[in-house]
Amino acid sequence: MRLVYISEDEEQLGEVSHSSFHKVLIPFFEENGPSSFIYRHFSENATTTWAVKDVSVEGGDVTIKLSDAGSSTSIGRMAEGNNKGNANRLITKYGVVEVDFGHKASVLSIGDQVPVNNTHCTGSHLPGELYKRRPCIVLSVSADRVQVMPLTTKDNAPDPASIKLSERSFFRLNGKYTSASCHTLPRMIQTVSSHRVYPPMLQNGTFPTKCSQYTLCSADKEALKASLASMYSSELEHSHKMLKIQLEQLRKEKSSIFNALQSCKQKIAEYTAIDALIAQIGEEYGAEGTSTDILQQFLSDESS
Repeated sequence: MRLVYISEDEEQLGEVSHSSFHKVLIPFFEENGPSSFIYRHFSENATTTWAVKDVSVEGGDVTIKLSDAGSSTSIGRMAEGNNKGNANRLITKYGVVEVDFGHKASVLSIGDQVPVNNTHCTGSHLPGELYKRRPCIVLSVSADRVQVMPLTTKDNAPDPASIKLSERSFFRLNGKYTSASCHTLPRMIQTVSSHRVYPPMLQNGTFPTKCSQYTLCSADKEALKASLASMYSSELEHSHKMLKIQLEQLRKEKSSIFNALQSCKQKIAEYTAIDALIAQIGEEYGAEGTSTDILQQFLSDESS
């Protein structure tokens, strides 16, 4: 069996021959299906990451058509060059990044014309696992390891912990991130090498060398925190909700007490003014003592 790699211009990039094999792994491709990528560095081409555009089987030959997928330098490689290997100097918590989870493969048996899904070779991706490069949210960074929450354009509504991100979280980033609604995959949090992590693409199609400024907006950040709390700290979340309710009650009580205090101050001011007026009248008419004494003297004079 021979695997022939060609460009979109039908120029041959390279080939691999297999002999005495019954089954081989070949790049995954599905018409109108999800995108598939592979890593190959051909001797006369500088490109390393390729998009699989077509896979055809004829006789003993498998022809794989590729196009330049475009790529940037990984956070891990950037950190090695300028930041003493610390990825946390380049990315930050709740930052938007891209993560290459590797490439899906199909299995082709010798003599067959149609490849099938790989379900046996654990060296390649298996059904249900994440693959290809996709946007993610950084949850933590530790040296050359990054914990990320993957994103998907598929509505993940059945999962109550999944949230839909707003377009504000992708401000100044390429339109490809907002061409469809973006949802979190909270059940698929993973820790990956910083060499799998790449900067997000900017509006003009370039990639930044530092990603700390491209983070979730405040509303999405709070929603993500609540989502994580509901999954991993349900008891703490319940306690937090109860404390918020108590806090709101205390705020209402404080407001009520403040209003009552202001009313009392106003009445005290009115009483003080009246007291001063009575004292002034008493002085004019020769009455002495407290306001009560003065009033009693006036009342006794009237009765007599």
